[in-house]
Amino acid sequence: MLFMKLTSCLASLFALTACTVAVVLPSRSELESRVYPRATEPIQSGLVFTIHNVKADTVVDLSAGDNKTITGWSLNGGKNQQWTTIWTGESWNFQSVETGLYLGFTGTAGNGTNLTVASTPTAWDIWHDTVNETNYRIFAPNTTVNWDLWGYGDGVSGDPITLWGAWSGIHQTWRFVQSMHRSTCSCYTISSNDVSSALFFLLSYLYFPRIYSSHLNTAVIISFPLSSSSSRLTGLAEHGVITI
Repeated sequence: MLFMKLTSCLASLFALTACTVAVVLPSRSELESRVYPRATEPIQSGLVFTIHNVKADTVVDLSAGDNKTITGWSLNGGKNQQWTTIWTGESWNFQSVETGLYLGFTGTAGNGTNLTVASTPTAWDIWHDTVNETNYRIFAPNTTVNWDLWGYGDGVSGDPITLWGAWSGIHQTWRFVQSMHRSTCSCYTISSNDVSSALFFLLSYLYFPRIYSSHLNTAVIISFPLSSSSSRLTGLAEHGVITI
């Protein structure tokens, strides 16, 4: 009798645990829709992009007047329109190539909150749009508000970019176009515990110019020619790609 009761309790506990896991874990569609720096994604950590509004084809622009205001503006090739994507392991940061400041917002994430820049990073979630998966939506984490180009994407340079509740408007969707400008933030620290990862980078260099390490949880860009004399960890350090 005691054994039967114990078995019953264990079965109930297992069922409860299974239900709990089912609630906590994201669905496969959610995992595929959210953007991580995996091999199939064009968005990787350490790359520089111009971010284009799908409706207006204006780009995310840091005002040259006050180095603070964020608007949609026609593409002009300026560094104030270029943003380095940085993966933190949980979310994304966007760093201005022009100033080194980070895209963020003032106050609480809600309808009408203006985007701006700050010296400290702001976390963002990037998701594939559910209608056109080649386009993206950028959300404040754990909210339903995403980037929204004022004026329903009428294409007027100077329209502010705000946060707004997500709906089907394509003026809330964005394209990432990689810039020819190279990011300067490609220096990563590898500890003695990461030697295997570092050796993997070295052995794989000839085959993969951009290598994603799940151990370091970031994209590592090796942009210099390796010679036999520099194919050591110190060689990487000398070229500023990693520090040891």
